[in-house]
Amino acid sequence: MSTLMTLLRHARREWRGAELKPVLAALLVAVAAATGVLAFSDRIERTLAARSGELIGGDAVLSSRQPLPRRTGAVCP
Repeated sequence: MSTLMTLLRHARREWRGAELKPVLAALLVAVAAATGVLAFSDRIERTLAARSGELIGGDAVLSSRQPLPRRTGAVCP
């Protein structure tokens, strides 16, 4: 039990000192940055999946005032 009390006393002394606070602040910034990057990449991935048809041209519309040539039928049936 005395080991636990010594550990707690030492932890409290370190917390009061100026050495531990910058480390915890840096850890907080790192976690916030990682969370932000993961949220942003997840949103990009969901958007790409939702609009993939448009991105590859699956929803393209071909229109013309004149009839298309016959050879176009091979590409656009």
